[in-house]
Amino acid sequence: MKREISLIIVFTLLVMLLAVLSLVLSACSTPPATAAPTQDVSLVQTQSAQTVVADLTKQAPPAATATMPPPGATPNPSIPVAVIPTADPSGPSAIANYNTVIFSGPGTNYVVYAAMVGGQTATVVGKSEDGLWWAISVPVAPNGNGWVSASWVL
Repeated sequence: MKREISLIIVFTLLVMLLAVLSLVLSACSTPPATAAPTQDVSLVQTQSAQTVVADLTKQAPPAATATMPPPGATPNPSIPVAVIPTADPSGPSAIANYNTVIFSGPGTNYVVYAAMVGGQTATVVGKSEDGLWWAISVPVAPNGNGWVSASWVL
């Protein structure tokens, strides 16, 4: 009988040990991980761009009041504005239609001297043979004059 009790105790301890071991192992195992949803970065960038465009469109002036940029290249704002004497009303003069670049010769491939502010007048001292460039009085220039495109002045 002692032997039967010993076997029962051993068997019970073994069952209990297996139960505890199975609980420990089940607690240590993790359930299969579910993949976190990923966000499509290009979609976010597209939405951001659409938001920016919509905001800029709201802030834009009405189409009827929009003005066209002047023809040709826009003068560089870092170019100094020349001190050009006001044209003599009795002599030939040029009035800048726009902010106009003053070159050292009749063409855009020459050195830039300065710029005339739109509406500013200058004394015309000559014209190119083809009439596309006007020479104006620019006292700060090395030879005292500079050249502007005839399409940018009146």
